[in-house]
Amino acid sequence: MTDDRGAPDDLNAATIEAVVKGRLGRPLRYLDETPSTNSEALGWAQAGAPEGALVVAGHQTTGRGRWGREWFSPAGTALTFSLVLRPPLDPSSAGLLTAAVGVACAVGIRSSSALRPRLKWPNDVMLDGRKVAGILLESRVEAGRIRAVVAGVGVNVKTLTNAPTDVAERATAIADHVERPPSRALLLADILAGLEDLYRDAATAGFARRVIEEATGLSEVLGRGVMVRLAGGGSLEGRAERLTSRGELEVRTEDALVTVHSGEIERLRTS
Repeated sequence: MTDDRGAPDDLNAATIEAVVKGRLGRPLRYLDETPSTNSEALGWAQAGAPEGALVVAGHQTTGRGRWGREWFSPAGTALTFSLVLRPPLDPSSAGLLTAAVGVACAVGIRSSSALRPRLKWPNDVMLDGRKVAGILLESRVEAGRIRAVVAGVGVNVKTLTNAPTDVAERATAIADHVERPPSRALLLADILAGLEDLYRDAATAGFARRVIEEATGLSEVLGRGVMVRLAGGGSLEGRAERLTSRGELEVRTEDALVTVHSGEIERLRTS
């Protein structure tokens, strides 16, 4: 593999299988190019893919983020993958999985590059105030139970070039902060190892406690003033107080302590 800034690394099935050692990441479906790893993984899950099944793309052409946004990802610059999970969790606790994947991404980036990422609730991984990775979880729920969750992750590894202005203003890449960014295969292995370390406790009472403790320690948001755009429309402003045991964000406004189940932080203040 080559880790020089701007040079392509050897991301393929063989290099991935050589470094991914745990249960998560097997079986592997590697694609040189695909419109969306999440779409590929969702179809695979529907067809019966086991927990741990992994879709990795060398290039994702029309990846998507939350609320229908497109993920900007020039060929060879990003690590894009989707993991099939079949968690023993109630659908109302699905936010815990987003937090767990966020923690794993931060830990994986730190392990492979010595950088110190932070988490911006609910699904962004940040470096120096800019987004280096995004997470999109999509679930299939039947009869009130989670049948499958696909955890999609995109990490900007190489410097983004020719990015649209709105992306350039808020995004960053690992290569912008270190001389030699990690290979995408090794970064993937570190992220999956971090997630497996957390996820092995998913069926226990300690899973929520550990995930929230680690996500709290990595939070870019808690203790700061925020403006939150709500998924159902509208917004609120206040101070981000804590993460609940289900991964929700509690915000103290002028009038009340509000639990935000689904939303997006549009603005952060220092206090």
